[in-house]
Amino acid sequence: VLRFTFPQNVAELNEFDNVLIIDNNPSPHHYDPQVFAAAKVVHEPRTGLSAARNRALQESAADYVWFIDDDATLMSGFASALQHLK
Repeated sequence: VLRFTFPQNVAELNEFDNVLIIDNNPSPHHYDPQVFAAAKVVHEPRTGLSAARNRALQESAADYVWFIDDDATLMSGFASALQHLK
């Protein structure tokens, strides 16, 4: 699902310094590098929400981390709203 929901807001992701996608699947997916150029994609073979989020925390050096699941859709303007929370 992520490969369908992610591109609709890809321009807004450029407002962030770091975008991290955890591919939480036993076999890694193949991502279109043009669509996912704004993000670092990391494969986490252990399934489950906890494994994915823990891997994201290990990979991130950011002061703030926001999570979105693959079955969620980001609303237009999400980047601006998150920037105001800093």
